[in-house]
Amino acid sequence: MIVTEWETIMHYIKKFGWLCSNIMHWVFSFIGELFRGILSIFGIHPQPPNERHEDIQPEDITHAYQDAAAARSVTDNLQPSLDARLDAVYAYARAAAEDRGAIDLSALPEDEQNWLMALSDADLTRMAVSGRLGCITALVHKSVAQMTVKARTNRAVIEPEPIAPAVPKLDLLRDAYRSRRVGGHPHPSFKPAGLH
Repeated sequence: MIVTEWETIMHYIKKFGWLCSNIMHWVFSFIGELFRGILSIFGIHPQPPNERHEDIQPEDITHAYQDAAAARSVTDNLQPSLDARLDAVYAYARAAAEDRGAIDLSALPEDEQNWLMALSDADLTRMAVSGRLGCITALVHKSVAQMTVKARTNRAVIEPEPIAPAVPKLDLLRDAYRSRRVGGHPHPSFKPAGLH
């Protein structure tokens, strides 16, 4: 019987210890978050935890370097092609109508050549005025309508309609007050004593 009482008492002591440790953990967490919030108001932020790196082998570094070099070579190969296409489109758009046949369009694929040669003189003028950025936009979208033109056309100035003079607020209030008066009294439901 004494053993079971001691076991029960020990059980409750363990529960009490667990409860106390949880309460202390919650209290210290709350105080820490409170101080962290106050310090963040003043611009003081805690240091982020140090991330542990995986074991990096020399082969991993070699692979990363090769991947970066391959990505760089792809963009380096793409850029001259794009620049050559843009130069051809811009030169074609800027050229006079009789000189356009002499422009070398070999940098462009056949569908882009056909699209460019099918444009009207007005569209080519818009492309020339819009500059290189407008030309590349038109080339990518295959539409001159997508392109924004740098130079603004002369627009007629529209005169604004005259605005009627504003009625002062005091006049509006005075008119509203006078319209509500009945028989000289400001309250509309008021009726003199002799008129019931």
